[in-house]
Amino acid sequence: MRSNVLVRCAGVAAAFAGSIVLADGFRNPPDGALSLGRIGGTYAQIDDASTVSRNPANMTDIKQPEYCVSVTLGYGEKKFTRPSEVAATGAGGSFDTTAKSVNNFAALPDVYVVYPLQEKLVAGFALTTPFGRSTTWDKDNSLFRYTAPYYSQLIGINANPNIALKINDSISFAAGVDVLWSSLDIKQVYPWSAVTGNPASPDGDSEMYGDGVGFGGNAALNFKVTGKQKISLSYRSPISVHYDGTTKITEIPAGLPPPLSGVTHSSSFGSDVTFPAVAAIAYGIELTETVRVEADVEWVQHSTFDDLTVDAGSNNVLLPASTLPGNWTDTWTYGLGADWKFAPEWTARAGWIHLDTPIPETTQIPSIAEQDQNVASIGLGWAGKNRRVDLAYAYGFLSSRHVDNNANPLYDGTYDFNSQLLALSYDSKF
Repeated sequence: MRSNVLVRCAGVAAAFAGSIVLADGFRNPPDGALSLGRIGGTYAQIDDASTVSRNPANMTDIKQPEYCVSVTLGYGEKKFTRPSEVAATGAGGSFDTTAKSVNNFAALPDVYVVYPLQEKLVAGFALTTPFGRSTTWDKDNSLFRYTAPYYSQLIGINANPNIALKINDSISFAAGVDVLWSSLDIKQVYPWSAVTGNPASPDGDSEMYGDGVGFGGNAALNFKVTGKQKISLSYRSPISVHYDGTTKITEIPAGLPPPLSGVTHSSSFGSDVTFPAVAAIAYGIELTETVRVEADVEWVQHSTFDDLTVDAGSNNVLLPASTLPGNWTDTWTYGLGADWKFAPEWTARAGWIHLDTPIPETTQIPSIAEQDQNVASIGLGWAGKNRRVDLAYAYGFLSSRHVDNNANPLYDGTYDFNSQLLALSYDSKF
């Protein structure tokens, strides 16, 4: 009986992040409304203070102190449909065949400051949310009640100071440090009645929460081929975070037999996640005095998430395994971005990017289900003498993902997605 319960509850250790908006593993969308508005061209031609987090080498083009605040709102709904013959074998004899995520909105705030120190030396600082996912399923939906967490959230907040140097009229270089604070929170229902054999035993709640800090670095290089053409190179290192926290379990029945007799209401929690390295190359060109176009290619080292190790202290006995496979793969992204200054104070933007999910079907879990997608964006910006406001919207074009060879047969089925983004930025010189 115990082994059957643990198979059903495997998700308590396997799922700690959910897909909100992009099929890009742990990565959030480009921060700042200027970048989102031209989503496939975000390295060579970003010219407000938000460039600190994308390509800090662009800071050498900013001649007076400047700050930017931005917020991106994301909507990401997931729907899962399980074959009826599989659903009939689910926990508790469930015959539900569909489940939809709830609480599908998220907000990602960001802050940037650029401060010229000398004619050719510029400092910058960004406080951003580059990583994160959150998924909530209906706690009472019997389809996932015992087979996956009903709540999972991963948060990443990065402090990123940078220094940029204009080497000559053609070359600028920048380097910085990443200090990433991250937390993860997982909640799932635990069926004690399946352990005790007593239908009157109430279900319990299990929660794992932990946080930690990791360190990394970044560098960027701009090369102006001509007065109207630029090539940009950017790199951000992987960042490893060790999470420390607490595991909490409720409604533990009295008199559990060994080895469950050691289960406690509270125990330690520990895990480790390595966030991916990202390398990018971009080419930007000014076609006319008012029209610019940029093409970007990124390599993302998602293979840093090879597996997940979880330590729940005295409650490890409730987990099916201490290490669960991820087997994520490295990916390439391709995109285009453009803007058109159609009036002295107004600029229109548009972009496109293609993203492949790094998650194989065999290890995909409901909380972090993804599919390959194309994202298209539009944006509008107003710029006065010392202030600018930018607004952007992006929509993800996704097909259904049909999974029939998952390591957990209860995760086989059809996954459908809806993802949208809206960003607003305010930038001011001071």
